[in-house]
Amino acid sequence: MSNSAASAVLTTASLPEAIRAVRTLLDIADTDRAEVDFEAVIRSPDVLARVCAVLPGLEWWAAEGKEHGSSEAGDDPADFLPVQVFDWCRPLDRAEPFIAALGPDAAAVRWDLDAWPDVPEAGLEHISQKYAYLTLTVNSRDLYQEELSRGDGRAGAWARFADDTVTVPPRTRAEVPLALTVPPAATPGDASGELVATGRDAEVRVPVRVRIGGPTLAALTVEDVEIADGAIRYALVNRGNALLRPRLAVRVEGVFGTLLDRPERPLPLELAPGRRVERTEPWPDAPALDAVTVRLRVAAEGGARDEAEASETYVPVAPAAGGGLLLGGLAALASRAYRKRRTGRGTPRPPEPSEPPEAGAPPGTGASHRGPDPDHRPLAQAGARP
Repeated sequence: MSNSAASAVLTTASLPEAIRAVRTLLDIADTDRAEVDFEAVIRSPDVLARVCAVLPGLEWWAAEGKEHGSSEAGDDPADFLPVQVFDWCRPLDRAEPFIAALGPDAAAVRWDLDAWPDVPEAGLEHISQKYAYLTLTVNSRDLYQEELSRGDGRAGAWARFADDTVTVPPRTRAEVPLALTVPPAATPGDASGELVATGRDAEVRVPVRVRIGGPTLAALTVEDVEIADGAIRYALVNRGNALLRPRLAVRVEGVFGTLLDRPERPLPLELAPGRRVERTEPWPDAPALDAVTVRLRVAAEGGARDEAEASETYVPVAPAAGGGLLLGGLAALASRAYRKRRTGRGTPRPPEPSEPPEAGAPPGTGASHRGPDPDHRPLAQAGARP
């Protein structure tokens, strides 16, 4: 379990223990207007039926992508398994029934809270709604469900042991036969899971990966790019059926040139088919005054690649009136520079109509001869005294 401002606070193989911890934390939190969000990959018809009973009107799309089937198109999810579930803003009482309905499938449940209050005895200060989250991942060893636990990947669910319990005397070993049966309708590509052996005071996990023959598709997208709190946030989604190891390049352009240029590098994760992971790229040196565009480019083996961008404008918070004059001066300067670029040296402005000469003025004297137009003074003199 975790929130967006902390690492995991509990890792356990016991689901009842995890739910008890969630209840304890929710008793502390401010939940007056709280909601709960759900994310999962559902692979079996039985789990799908149970989840749909808990969450009527479930929002989903096919793991291969929305174009292959989605709730938005009015499709039946049972015809497009496995499906990706992203369902938001549900009442809190839907969380535990959803968890109970999952079976072996991996999922994340996130409580969006109003606030975390002060807990002086634990050394915790008040945390506003911006960071008031509580996340529980089920059948997974990490927040983003990248390290799959027993039974949550397809391969884990396909494994069967001859005996569930084996006695191993001290200083001896035992060979435990197992059978791994791939269903005939399994989607080609990579499947993963874990075998877990638990003893009195120990636990051993063995990862299992199976490559299923047939046509494979490597498809990767980068989505939901945003700039906030000295960081660039984004999501990676594996839209294909092959295990991907993404690479990322970051470039940030400002008004006056490149502010950040990080060449392509491998990310420390493996993205299973149908999985979505939210990541953060640190950028502590964001400018105080600029308009920037962030471009992210991702790639992976098999020719998978995508790019996305986001824009942000930075304006400093000016102190009192002096700062207001400074910002006003900068805005005026930018506006004048923009007007000069629009008119350009090769595109002179049309002459303004002359006013009739005043009585007694010499011939040829009029408004058009009063001197240079203030908007056409040299840019360097824009702030000069008259």
